[in-house]
Amino acid sequence: MRRGVLRGYREVEEALPVVRGRIREAGQIRRRYGFPLPVEVRYDDYTVDIAENRPLLAASARARARA
Repeated sequence: MRRGVLRGYREVEEALPVVRGRIREAGQIRRRYGFPLPVEVRYDDYTVDIAENRPLLAASARARARA
């Protein structure tokens, strides 16, 4: 913990007003019926919200609740 929490990549799929990452063509056609915006995209986000840090977050929240 001296150097901080782990950071890693997490794959995100969402509808955005701008293109970020790869366009999900099938999702765009299925959900948007030819409308250009928002765009269905898939991208990798570099974040601290990864599976390895979730138990640490839960433990710290529980410790704060008891204090």
